[in-house]
Amino acid sequence: MKFVHIADLHIGKKLKEMNLEEDQRFILEQIATIVKNEHADAVLIAGDVYDSGSPNGESSLLLDGFLTDLLKSGIEIFMISGNHDSPEKLSFGSRIFDRAGLHICGVFDGKLDKFTFDKNSESVDVFMLPFIRPINVSKIHKDEKISSFGDAVNSAISHTDLSGDNKKILITHQFVGGISSPQLSDSESAYVGTAEMIPFTLFDRFDYVALGHLHIPQSVGRDTVRYSGSPLKYSTSECSKDKSVTLIDVGDGVAVTEVPLRPLRDLKVITGPLDRLLAEGKRSENKDDFYHVRLEDDPLDPMQKLRDVYPNVISLEILPKGYGSTEEIDEERFEKIDVEEQFDEFFRSRMSGKDMSEEQKKVVRNSMQDAGLI
Repeated sequence: MKFVHIADLHIGKKLKEMNLEEDQRFILEQIATIVKNEHADAVLIAGDVYDSGSPNGESSLLLDGFLTDLLKSGIEIFMISGNHDSPEKLSFGSRIFDRAGLHICGVFDGKLDKFTFDKNSESVDVFMLPFIRPINVSKIHKDEKISSFGDAVNSAISHTDLSGDNKKILITHQFVGGISSPQLSDSESAYVGTAEMIPFTLFDRFDYVALGHLHIPQSVGRDTVRYSGSPLKYSTSECSKDKSVTLIDVGDGVAVTEVPLRPLRDLKVITGPLDRLLAEGKRSENKDDFYHVRLEDDPLDPMQKLRDVYPNVISLEILPKGYGSTEEIDEERFEKIDVEEQFDEFFRSRMSGKDMSEEQKKVVRNSMQDAGLI
C-alpha cells in the first residue's frame, strides 16, 4: 500500500509582498501528478494547510481544486490541522466529506482519531493528531498533570486503543526532536520553541509518523519519523534545500522515498556589486525567480534598478564596507584604534567619505561616556 506524505502547504502565504497563488497552484498540480504517477492509495496532509486561520476565498478555492482532483482519481486523503489553521474551520463538513474519502481531524477530542484503511485485502490503521498544546489536553483530562507538550502528546496516545496487528501510521503536527536537534528554517522558527520539543521515542508504537511543522525535509531519530517539509521555499534560509514529497510504501516493512519537486519560480540569494548583478541578470534565463539580493556596494536607488532586471526581488541587504575581504588585518593598528575613531570610520563609510561635524562628534562622545566606553 502506498501513501504520499505532504505538509505545511501554507496556502495563502505571501513571500514578503509577493503573491504566491500561481506558485502554489503550480506545485499542488505537480504533487497531484506525482500521486497519480506513483499509483498512491492515499495522501497524508500533516497540518498548516492554510497560512492563516481565516483563509480568503482564493485560498479556499485553491485547496478545494487540489482535494477534488485527488478524490476524483479515487485517492483517499487524511488531513489534520496545524498551528496556523483554525481547527473548527478546517473541520467544517468533515462528517460529510468522510464518506467521499476525505478524512479530516481538526479538533482534538482527547485521543487520536483512528481510521482503518483497507485496500486490496490489506489494512493499515491511520491515526490522526492535530496540533495540540498542553492546555488543550488539560481541559479534557482534568485529573492528569499536563505541564509540557510531551505530556500532552503522551496523554493523547495513552487514551487511544493501539491494539491489533495492522501497520500503524500517525499523522501529527508537533515539534519533535531526535538524537540531534532538527533543522529549522526562518519561515517556521518564530512558531517553534525549545519548550515545545517532544522526543521521537513517544512514537515507538507507530510504524511511520508523518510530521508537519518544520519546513526542511528530514527524518527525526529514525527514518520512519519524518518531516516532509513545505513544498515551496518560504524563507531565504531554505534556498539551498531541495523540496520534495515523501512516498511511503507499506508492506512487510516500511520503505521511504523522497520524490523531488520543481517550483514555478525558485527562491535564490545573490551577492555582488550592483553593476555585476545587473549584467548577470540580463543574461540569465531565470530572472523571474524570487531573489534576496546582498549588495557589496551602496548605489543610489538600487531596488528600482534591480527590479528592472529581476522583477521579483523580495528583499535587499547592503553589506558593510569590506565585507568578505581577505586582506590581512593589521592587529597592532587595530588594537590602537580607539572607540571614537572606529565610530568616525563607520560614519564616513556610510556617508560616502563625509566627516562628522564637531556637534555630531560631541553627541557621540557624550553618549560613549554615558555608556562607559570612554
